[in-house]
Amino acid sequence: MWPYEAAREIDRREWENIDRQGSSLDQDERFRLKAEAPGIFQDKFLAETPVAAISSVKPVAHAGMNICKRTAAVLSAILSKISGTNDCSEVTSTQLAAITGFLQLDSKNISSLKAGDFDGLISLTSLELRRNSLSALPDGIFDELTSLTGLDLRHNNLATLPDGIFDELTSLYGLELSDNALSVLPDGIFDSLTRLERLSLLFNDLSELPDGIFDSLSSLHGLSLAENDLVTLSDGIFDQLTSLTWLDLSGNAFSTLPDGFFDQLNSLTWLDLSGNAFSTLPDDIFDQLFSLTRLSLSGNDLNSLPNGIFDSLTSLTEFWLGANDLATLPRGIFDSLTSLEVLGLIDAALSALPDGIFDELTSLTTLDLSQNDVSTLPEDIFYELTSLTSLRLNSNDLSTLPDGIFEDLSELHLSNPLGLGGLLLQGNPGAPFRPVVNASTDLTVQPGTAVSIPGSVAGPWGSFVRWTWIQVDGPRSNIPISGELPLTGGDTATPSFTAPMTEGELHFRSVAAPAREGRPSRAYGHATSNPDWITVRVDVITSNEAEAPPAVDFNLLGNYPNPFNPSTAILLDLPETAAVSVNIFNMLGQRIQREDFPSVAAGSSLPLPLNIPHLPSGTYVYQVTARMGKETYHARGHMTLIK
Repeated sequence: MWPYEAAREIDRREWENIDRQGSSLDQDERFRLKAEAPGIFQDKFLAETPVAAISSVKPVAHAGMNICKRTAAVLSAILSKISGTNDCSEVTSTQLAAITGFLQLDSKNISSLKAGDFDGLISLTSLELRRNSLSALPDGIFDELTSLTGLDLRHNNLATLPDGIFDELTSLYGLELSDNALSVLPDGIFDSLTRLERLSLLFNDLSELPDGIFDSLSSLHGLSLAENDLVTLSDGIFDQLTSLTWLDLSGNAFSTLPDGFFDQLNSLTWLDLSGNAFSTLPDDIFDQLFSLTRLSLSGNDLNSLPNGIFDSLTSLTEFWLGANDLATLPRGIFDSLTSLEVLGLIDAALSALPDGIFDELTSLTTLDLSQNDVSTLPEDIFYELTSLTSLRLNSNDLSTLPDGIFEDLSELHLSNPLGLGGLLLQGNPGAPFRPVVNASTDLTVQPGTAVSIPGSVAGPWGSFVRWTWIQVDGPRSNIPISGELPLTGGDTATPSFTAPMTEGELHFRSVAAPAREGRPSRAYGHATSNPDWITVRVDVITSNEAEAPPAVDFNLLGNYPNPFNPSTAILLDLPETAAVSVNIFNMLGQRIQREDFPSVAAGSSLPLPLNIPHLPSGTYVYQVTARMGKETYHARGHMTLIK
């Protein structure tokens, strides 16, 4: 592989990584990253292209030349490439001709260049002029750079380009013109660049392109016209680009495309049409794109999709269709996309999903349905998605989920660290997905006795989540000890077992998994108890110790379960018999209910039952007051009612 080809592959992957983040980055940040990405291309292959790849026998243009009058930044860069001299008047044409590799002039505050600044640099392979303030280029400024393979003019203020400015750059592989102010391109500006493989015109002011502007670029692999003001393109403008593998037309003002517009681009693997104004697309627009693996139609005005429009895209692995006006999707619209791994339908105005819409997507690993208007889901909607690891359903109108909806998704994470992968349900009216495990304090039991761990597990989305308790090998551990104790699980799991005859400590945690009874999922899904683990000490207790009640201080342990529906219990430690009252307040501080318990015996973890089915879903504050003789104790807590 040529050094350029290796670098181009590195750069392609960098662009793909940036676009893959599209659903999680704001638009300005995504545009910035895309504008920066081409630098990978320059930094990699332009610095590595060997001199041997260039004609080694070239005439020296000037037998003797004084370079002292060149632009100061250019002069300094040239002198840095010639060892043994700091005197510009001593530089010879032979020394200039021997300069290879790249000349780095980025971020030098250059506002103008002089004619002849680069004369004599006939072996130079890369010229970097990005991040300056150039508004114009002198005629013929690059004429003697006949070995140049990479030219970077990004991040300047170029409004026009002189006719023939690139005519002598017949060795050029990469040309970066992004982030300038180009509004027009001269006819034939790229005609001599027959070896060009990458061209970026990202972030300019182009509103139209001359007919045939790309006709000579038969070697072109990558073309970006993103973030311009293009409304239309002439028929056949891409017909000669038969080697093109990626094309970025995002962020323009296209509303229509002619039939057969992409028909000659049989090598295309990546196509970005996002951020335009498409309301419809021709039925056959993608029919010849058999090699396409990534397609983005996000951020348009699409309100319908023709049946069969994606039928030819059998190689597609990533498809982004969000931020459109689709109320629903045609049945079978994705049936041919059997290689699809990522499907983004975020903010697509979907209110319903047809039965079987995802049935053929058995390779799908990531599905984003967030920020839509979906209120119900067919119970078998995800049954065939056996490869799914990331599912986003957040910010819809879901209040319930069908029982068993995730029963085949053994790899689906319940946790969602740093927003990567997992199951997202936040922002729905039912409740955020925060499984809660409630457990009492540690226990001490006699060997061989029956033991139950007080507490429960509650999930706001009901029975689609299965719970179990596992014995682990130590505090804070997640490693289960299989086969030690027959623990039972469920939506309100209270593990019961017989304590072993040997003294020691047992440690327990609870695990949640989607539709997986009695064992954790294979990928991280767990809800932890409060405290993080339960310790059961197996110890011989003397009869005197067993008869004496434990000494406790007044302590509010919280309410269990929490969240709950419609009943819960407030747990207290009381050092002596007390009269207890419980006042319940809404989040505005208004008292809405009072419960009195005239005589509560001393003890630990004493339950005060509350049954409040008449209250609406929400978070409430409760205040507990306990009067013991002349002493009065107060404590507050929060509880969440979910219906």
